[in-house]
Order: sequence, then structure tokens, then C-alpha cells
Amino acid sequence: SVLDEGSAFSFEIGLELSDEKPKIEKTPTKVDLSSFHILLVEDNQMNQLVMSKYFKKWGLSYDIAENGVEALEKIEENEYHLIFLDLEMPIMDGFETAQYIRAHPNQDINQMIIIALSASVFSEIEDRTKEIGFNDFIGKPINSNYVYLKLTKYLLGTGAKYVSNNINNSEQSFDLSYLLESSLNDSDYILKMIQL
Repeated sequence: SVLDEGSAFSFEIGLELSDEKPKIEKTPTKVDLSSFHILLVEDNQMNQLVMSKYFKKWGLSYDIAENGVEALEKIEENEYHLIFLDLEMPIMDGFETAQYIRAHPNQDINQMIIIALSASVFSEIEDRTKEIGFNDFIGKPINSNYVYLKLTKYLLGTGAKYVSNNINNSEQSFDLSYLLESSLNDSDYILKMIQL
């Protein structure tokens, strides 16, 4: 160790790569979701684009807010069946937004279904969402099958098979098949994603 320079250490860990993919429940048979109106509260344009693509595919009516303040304004003006709420946003984050919703005097608003969206893998974050009153938690990157199962579970009371919140989707960050799956073979969408 050298004073004011610190030390450098290195080590090797011998691990074998697994060919096994994480087990994810298959998407249930498509059902009609066109009568539902949902709110996506998300500041990241790429995530907005991905989720919008899914919502359109499933026939959902939806609005997008880029932060908690916009979300609270939209909630006062519109009726939503479910909210997907990102936890980390500018101006007002998802935690504070959910607290405002749960404290709202209107029961139609304070009982709204809220699903947290987060890239955090720490159990403390998920525990905090439960304490605040979120109904559920979805990790990022977003998996369409998982989102669809949550939608059908909460909007229709189906999708009852429990899917672990600990699905490791981290490999999708670098796997181009994820981009193809989320694009639904739409070349304009793929181009927009690459440009972001």
C-alpha cells in the first residue's frame, strides 16, 4: 500500500456459466382488456416506448405521466383502473406519489391498484413499497409476459398463478432477442429504441 495512492487487489473466482434460462410463466390466453384505462408514470422514454407498445398490443387505453406531480394531476382529471408507477423519477418520485394517492380523501383514488416499477434488486425497496401500500412490484427490464400476468391478475382476477418477483431478467439488457420481442417485429420501433 502506498500513502495517498491506495491499494489494488485482484482475484479470480471460478464459476461455470449456466445454459439454463430463468423460468417465466407463459402468457395466459389473450383476453379483452379494451375496457380498462391505465396510467403509466415513467420518466424514461425507452420504458415509455416499451410499455406503450405492450398496451397497444393488448388493446388498453392508457395515459403517460413523466413524474409524480403530473400523475396526481391526471388522477384528479381521469378515472384509472390501475397505475404502473416508477419509483425513481424527478420532481416527485414513486414513493411520495403513492403516499399521496393512499392518503387521498376520495376512495376511488386511494384504493386504486398501484404496481411499482423499479430496476432495484434490493429487497428493502420492495419491502418499502409494501409498507406504503403498493399492490405489487415489477422489476426492470420489463418482461411483457410478466406485465400481462399482473394486468390480468388485477384487472380481471385471472393470471392467478403466482410468478416470483425475483425473476432475474438482467440478461435481457444485452440480449437483442428482448428488443425483438418487445418490438413485435416493428422496424420503426426498433429504430426508435436504438436512437434513444
